[in-house]
Amino acid sequence: MYNSIADKSYLHPMGIVEFNGLSTEITYFTGLFEKLNIKPMIFYAGEFKSATEPYRLKAMSPENRLQVETFLNGIYDNFLKVLAEDRKLSADSLRMLANNLDVFMAEDALKYKLVDGLKHQDELETEIKSKLGYKSDDKLKLISVGDYSSSMKDDLNDKSKNKIAVVYAEGTIVDGEGSSGEIGGEKYAKLVKKLRLDKDVKAIVLRVNSPGGSAFASEQILRELQLAKKEKPVVVSMGNLAASGGYYISTSADKVIAEPTTITGSIGVFGMFFSIGDALNSNLGLTFDRAKTSQYADFGSTTRPWDEKENARMTGMIQKTYSIFLNHVSRARNMKVEDVDKIARGRVWLGQDALKIGLVDTLGSLQTAVDEAAKLAKLEKYDQVGYPEVKDPFEALMDKISGKKDEEVTKIAREMLGDDYQYFLQMMQLKKAEGIQARMPFMISIK
Repeated sequence: MYNSIADKSYLHPMGIVEFNGLSTEITYFTGLFEKLNIKPMIFYAGEFKSATEPYRLKAMSPENRLQVETFLNGIYDNFLKVLAEDRKLSADSLRMLANNLDVFMAEDALKYKLVDGLKHQDELETEIKSKLGYKSDDKLKLISVGDYSSSMKDDLNDKSKNKIAVVYAEGTIVDGEGSSGEIGGEKYAKLVKKLRLDKDVKAIVLRVNSPGGSAFASEQILRELQLAKKEKPVVVSMGNLAASGGYYISTSADKVIAEPTTITGSIGVFGMFFSIGDALNSNLGLTFDRAKTSQYADFGSTTRPWDEKENARMTGMIQKTYSIFLNHVSRARNMKVEDVDKIARGRVWLGQDALKIGLVDTLGSLQTAVDEAAKLAKLEKYDQVGYPEVKDPFEALMDKISGKKDEEVTKIAREMLGDDYQYFLQMMQLKKAEGIQARMPFMISIK
């Protein structure tokens, strides 16, 4: 209901309004693995670090249910509050409408004042022409959001030598350069270094919208941001999601700014590997044999079970990485390590709650972060420049819809699987989730 902020809000007479609250569903693969004889080898630090639950349980743990219901209700409460204010209704009455499934058809939305009227496209255009003083047969001149955004940027930028670099960290954090929609550790580390050495760049704003990912790549990015912070202000702006590795890289900032419904925290670590030897044998008849120079020369093999010593080594690595994470947060937030651990343990928080427990400094938008960076850098005039180069939002959306630049297999899978594509995508991401990860507990799809 983002259109609720408009002066007038109309719905097509045949339109449908889905107004029934929020829900999120998690897919569990444990039963599938049992059928296929695949044995997950899972290590994690923090009882709330539920990233591995879909591969070792068949339903939510009590800890995971608590954090999911907490942030889901927080998002819903904010949604109802904003909608109630804009539509001049009470949040309680809106909650009742959703609970009773009273709103579905266009007439329902009008009856309960969620829209101002029901209009066809031509009727809407006629009203706009009337308000703008057009004649009825005049062609309505329209501008895209992308073009409008570009014109606004030209007005806002002062063409100054002083620059504020806005680095968009969007997607999963991965090792190496990464691909489209990913935050490559090497790529972003080099980018931040370049901005650090650029004398015209007076401040850096890191816009984080990431569920995290590789712990190693997160450390690479964090290191360069820490070096940059010594020479110029670094401010973090959290988008919808800045959790786990996304929070890890945020600990570099002079100021951390989140939005009320940002999903953040998830300070925890896990490692996940899959023993597939028995599965390949029982399903395909494949067997494996090996020769080696020492007992653990094949440490990490997925075609044989691991022994106690191998499991202990991996557990130790997970705990060490978690300790490093806690210490980064401790130093950045000026908190004792034991106090960080109490609010960490893999737990997810909303931005408004993260503010209360000291994980962020204030609430606000990307513009809030840019203003703060300008203040810290003592700039009155500056040019705001985005990195890496990002497409116009609508151009990117059209590329996504058309499948442009997608892998051929991805395009085929998306077309064939439809709504079930998310399960395919989750399985494909398992490969990248092997090793030590600072990643969100699960794929979130709020409906």
